[in-house]
Amino acid sequence: MVGLIAVTGASGQVGRQVVARLKAQCLPVRPIVRDPRRLPGDEQAVARQASSYGAFDQMRTALHGAHTVFLIPAAEAADRVPQHRSAVDAALSAGIERIVYLSFLGAAE
Repeated sequence: MVGLIAVTGASGQVGRQVVARLKAQCLPVRPIVRDPRRLPGDEQAVARQASSYGAFDQMRTALHGAHTVFLIPAAEAADRVPQHRSAVDAALSAGIERIVYLSFLGAAE
């Protein structure tokens, strides 16, 4: 049995596609977004909100109960690495067993 899959950035271009494909396969999915109003009505009901990847407590709460997180990076920013580290730490604290991280094309230090 597949556990609940949390998808960050679920209201963005990539996130919407990931959520749709998981739902099409009848997999349990929880969208994680900054603004649930940007999601279709049926997804708003199961979505969880976190203001940013760096919001440790919000991310931990949003991810609690999920088995896997598909972490879609936010827009390029100077503090992207610390924010994503915080999101990964929140996932571990929430008991996430698997983290899938989507990187940037041509990523560099």
